[in-house]
Amino acid sequence: MRRLCLHDMGVTLFELLVVLLIIGMAFGLALPRIVSSMPGLQLKAAAQKTAAFLRWAGNRTVSEQRQYCVALDAANERLLLFTRNEQSNPSEPNAMQLLGTHTLKMPEGISFRMHGKVPRLQETGYPTISFYPRGGCSGGELIFSNERGRRLRVGIDFITSVVTISE
Repeated sequence: MRRLCLHDMGVTLFELLVVLLIIGMAFGLALPRIVSSMPGLQLKAAAQKTAAFLRWAGNRTVSEQRQYCVALDAANERLLLFTRNEQSNPSEPNAMQLLGTHTLKMPEGISFRMHGKVPRLQETGYPTISFYPRGGCSGGELIFSNERGRRLRVGIDFITSVVTISE
């Protein structure tokens, strides 16, 4: 039987290079898959943030007993929250005002549009989803897409104001 000496237990430089080569190859094979999934994650995140923004607008409408509208500004890739102007001019009883701090900007590379016939906000011409104090809304469907052609739909039921996300 051979006795092991202290200098026999080490790792050679060649063995270390082989292990590093294997790790590098595994990382090289996995990296394209990770990078290719990023646009899909951005699309899903944009749809989830929009759904949360719509739910928040609906909840705020009911809690404040005041009509709110979410307008789609596709040219600037953002959603805007409008409300009825409390100090409106008597000649414009339905005037809306923008709540400037409440906008939702879409990530780069994500486009969106409203699907179907949608009412437009008189002041801006933007397509809108209106929320009513009793809990209903005008309903609608937003379609999100990325550069790779993947699409997600964010729908809102006009009776219950329930927001759903689907492929």
